[in-house]
Amino acid sequence: MVDQIVEPNLPPAGYKREEELARRTDVLEEEIDKKSENVLAVDPSKLEVDREIRYELDKGELDVTEADPNYVYRWVQCDRPAANPSRMVDLLRYKSITYDGKRYPTWEIVKGTMKEAEGHRTVLGTRQIGDTMLMRCHKNTYAIIEAEDRRKRANRQFGIGDRLVQLAESVGTKAGQQVYVDHGGQGSSEMNLT
Repeated sequence: MVDQIVEPNLPPAGYKREEELARRTDVLEEEIDKKSENVLAVDPSKLEVDREIRYELDKGELDVTEADPNYVYRWVQCDRPAANPSRMVDLLRYKSITYDGKRYPTWEIVKGTMKEAEGHRTVLGTRQIGDTMLMRCHKNTYAIIEAEDRRKRANRQFGIGDRLVQLAESVGTKAGQQVYVDHGGQGSSEMNLT
């Protein structure tokens, strides 16, 4: 036998219960309407597809005309959020790498007399489509960035285990080493499992 769940303060099943539930639904809907008056709604125009970007995507995923084969290109959002319109552009512009003790810039804005994407040149000389701006990075530098990102991901994934194994090795125990290996860890490159 299945127990029937009964709401508190409801009339017995039938017409009066349905009427009471309908009344409660109306009251809740009115409360929602009152509370939502003070809440900002999303402007529907913000959800519309930017036709200029959509056109470029349909033509070829924002391909860069007259691209220099020595560079990697990226269209970067530049007009939003309103509080800091060029935040994403600045993040890439000020990203740098250190090589032989010197810091080198990575990404630059395609502008001025650069030959890339001349058809999208703005009055300021930058290349823009809708709310995106074209940036480029030399392929050698990009390879260094990618290798560093892979190294950081691997450290996040395996680094803690390696440090624990090295700590166990430093105190002369093999128990920590064996547990780590038993559970699929790589261990440090100097591990001796004898």
